[in-house]
Amino acid sequence: MRVTRSRSVAGWIVLAFVTGGTLAAQSGPQPSLSGPQPSLEERRYAGWVFTPSIAVGGGWDDNVLLANRANDPPSDYTSPISPSASLDFTGKRTRFSTAYGGAVTLYRSVDELNSFEHSLRAALHQRLTPKLSIVVEETFAKSPTTDAIELVGIPFYRVGSRTNTLGGGLDAALSKYTTLSARYSLRNVAFEEDTFTQRGLLGGHAHEASASISRALSTRLTLSGDYSYLRGTEGQATRVTPLSANGTFEIQSGGAAAIYRVTEFVSLTGGVGIARMSGTEELASTVSQPTSDGSFTSATPSLTSSEIGPTFQGGISWRGEHHLASLTYQRSFIPSFGFGGTFQNEEWVANLRVPFARNRAYTDAAFAWFNNEPLVDIQPTLRSLFFSGKLGYRVSRWLSAEGYYERSQQNAQVAGGNLDRNQVGFRLVATRPMRLR
Repeated sequence: MRVTRSRSVAGWIVLAFVTGGTLAAQSGPQPSLSGPQPSLEERRYAGWVFTPSIAVGGGWDDNVLLANRANDPPSDYTSPISPSASLDFTGKRTRFSTAYGGAVTLYRSVDELNSFEHSLRAALHQRLTPKLSIVVEETFAKSPTTDAIELVGIPFYRVGSRTNTLGGGLDAALSKYTTLSARYSLRNVAFEEDTFTQRGLLGGHAHEASASISRALSTRLTLSGDYSYLRGTEGQATRVTPLSANGTFEIQSGGAAAIYRVTEFVSLTGGVGIARMSGTEELASTVSQPTSDGSFTSATPSLTSSEIGPTFQGGISWRGEHHLASLTYQRSFIPSFGFGGTFQNEEWVANLRVPFARNRAYTDAAFAWFNNEPLVDIQPTLRSLFFSGKLGYRVSRWLSAEGYYERSQQNAQVAGGNLDRNQVGFRLVATRPMRLR
């Protein structure tokens, strides 16, 4: 997900819960399915704007199976085709936006891995009165590999994953300087079964409610307080492995945060709080635990007990009319949908967008690093890194040429647990916003 407003401590936990930001992440880089989106100027038109887009190109994937390098994994040339479209409406009191992005990836040699990706988003902002607005949002993503969607605490497998988030809430102006926000969301995660490698992952769902109140003390400084409550269930039946669970968990968090505008373009954010995690794992006496070769061994789990710990967040952002740079840090409790359990998560996220050559050329870069420490012994410790970058040039107003590089890397802190994947290539992207009358 793209985040355009500051988030409270509770919001950061939610952002880490699903990608896109999000069981996970997620706030970090994600593979681009459709190239550049319409500019802000094009989206400000009143009325309806329809934007079809298509990207075609070629690339090289040096680890198509997401296997350990010691096993000499195959590489292959890919031919991705990525159609997408968005529909936006801007009215006096209503803003509506929806978009679909797809990608068909064709492999030259290992054509059994030919795959489809899908993403869908929709958002409605309705101003009921001058002081009260409601928001409804929906996001969906489906990917053939778990490293393509940033699901925090999930091992990198070539296993299909699906995430869906439906939520909404309200924003109210209590006074000239005080605002109140409330949100609710239902998030679902599911994984396909891999009968060939016998690797299974759990899925689950979670309900999350949060509220925050903020007050502007000056034109530069805004303070806020927040609270969130998250209740979820982990567990998904699988035919290929006895790994199954029906665990429930709760995470409550409260804290305070501040936003300080150093200049018109530069802002600092920071916050501290406290979180309490509790729940139980209703597992069989033995469950399967992953090994370095992708198989499973029996392990006896420990029941999840309550944990209390501090939460932190901080960041700096620089936002101009076309330029964007940001760096954020957070530490919090997050649930994981993989082998069951809850993590103490630490992460760094950075984003950069810089146009040059009179805005005809541009460069984008995104980086995310996650350190996931399990709170139950059936979960592996995971350190994951995501990086994506692209360099583009606008050949015409509607046509761009891009070169891109993407890297995902993970260390499971066990023998043979180091995985990495590099993808490099080029694409031509045709995008044409059209006003509908």
